[in-house]
Amino acid sequence: MTSARPTCLLILDGRLPPAGDAQTEMLDLQAFVALAYQGHWMRRLLAYREVRLLTYSARHLPRRFLLMLLLWCLARRRCVIESQDGQTLSVHWPALLAQAWHSLLDAWGRPGLLRRARQQVTLLAQPRPRATLAAVPARQAPWYLKTDLWLGTPAGGSITHVAGVVNHLADFGGSPILWAPTANPLVDRAVTFRPLALPDRYWDFRECPPLALNEWMVRHWQTPQEQPSWIYQRYSLHQYAGVWAARHFKVPLVLEYNGSEVWIGQHWGNGLRYPALAQEIEMLNLRQADLVVVVSAPLRAELEAIGVAPERILVNPNGVDPQVYSPQVDGMPLRRRLALENACVIGFIGTFGKWHGAQVLVEAFARVLEAWPSTGCGKPLHLLMIGDGQTQAQCRDLAVRFGIEASVHFPGTVPQKEGPQWLAACDLLVAPHVPNPDGSAFFGSPTKVFEYMAMQKPIVASRLGQIGEVLSHGVSARLVEPGSVASLAEGLLSVLADPEGAQEMARRARLEVLAHYTWQAHVGRILTALERLCA
Repeated sequence: MTSARPTCLLILDGRLPPAGDAQTEMLDLQAFVALAYQGHWMRRLLAYREVRLLTYSARHLPRRFLLMLLLWCLARRRCVIESQDGQTLSVHWPALLAQAWHSLLDAWGRPGLLRRARQQVTLLAQPRPRATLAAVPARQAPWYLKTDLWLGTPAGGSITHVAGVVNHLADFGGSPILWAPTANPLVDRAVTFRPLALPDRYWDFRECPPLALNEWMVRHWQTPQEQPSWIYQRYSLHQYAGVWAARHFKVPLVLEYNGSEVWIGQHWGNGLRYPALAQEIEMLNLRQADLVVVVSAPLRAELEAIGVAPERILVNPNGVDPQVYSPQVDGMPLRRRLALENACVIGFIGTFGKWHGAQVLVEAFARVLEAWPSTGCGKPLHLLMIGDGQTQAQCRDLAVRFGIEASVHFPGTVPQKEGPQWLAACDLLVAPHVPNPDGSAFFGSPTKVFEYMAMQKPIVASRLGQIGEVLSHGVSARLVEPGSVASLAEGLLSVLADPEGAQEMARRARLEVLAHYTWQAHVGRILTALERLCA
């Protein structure tokens, strides 16, 4: 411990960071959990006078007892968990003992929860009559189900995708009803929102809360006030309530499948506690859905390989709202606020997932910065790394290691509504995605790529999966070798050295996104596919 260490630790989960000071260290909750898994938290025992966790709900924190214990071990005096609704939970011995008792009760009830889930999945696996498809009014109001338990997320591709689909379903018929644990700040206020009641139990046990949420949804929908004409579900781990609802109401089920949650948990997460059950539920959804919407061709190939009929699969890349993400957005006020009005700014925005390649970008930028004086540009060069998440701490460490921290800015998470302004403040935008760790095909459809295109900014991106299909090398972007620091550095320098050519590529990129990749076009393709099945 050195005297320079901050005296307060502020951990952020689903909350935007407040104004900080030199005495406060800020960490994203994912980064904090990663430190805990790696054992690094031991170095910080009693290191802080005060520890605060800002979260959406103190009652709904994964591994709640363990998290409370870790926080308590770091604080010499005050340790609190603050909820978005203003409630404060002080972490001390009585609170830890009470939570330990609740954990014991949940441990006693967990076998029953798992047994009921397996029984329900077995029942739902029976063949479902599809005769109702012929009568579905595809242009009338559906239900949209978003059942993952990432609560209060202020930014990211997932909330953009949800809002993009929900907002434009109304363009083709009746307004949908959105069922979700929390409201989405980007969804139109005219859309009816129905909150899902989060379970109060099992949060100390991995993967159990979504199973408990299934039970609430099934009970709640037994006698609903309103019924759907069809159901659209964004699939998440251990969720089978959409399949139950489609059977119960005798309506079609459209499943949005963004990749295997089993694969994601094993390769990008910390593994799964119940992988066999997760696989069984995932297959249940894929087999029972009338239409499966995927964002890329590799996902289609994956589904066909496990027996999903090709006519039930729609490849539908992500999109963008070109009125929101537009070259008309003025980024100069933000540049002035950041004291970058006379600089050349390279930008990245994201949740710093392992697949984003943010560390590759920081290292490549160090090489670009080294070569920058020889270009004769005269402007200072800066890198703006917008967002927060799992690998942000590693990126900060790399910036320090390469001695470029003065030229790399980490503003943290910004509200999704402010995203266009931050992108407008950049001169060049980067999507440095890296290949999957097991060598499998990259199956993503990054929303940031379509947002970059709509902003009409020069783009440097990895030639990887759908990114290399949507963007054309030398036409709408500069494509580089995925994961290669040298290739990314070369690509950045080549675009920076040819501003006129870069602007022409940016203009063509926006024309391409207007023609093919708006959210309205995305929703239109879903409804056309559903009507085809109904016919």
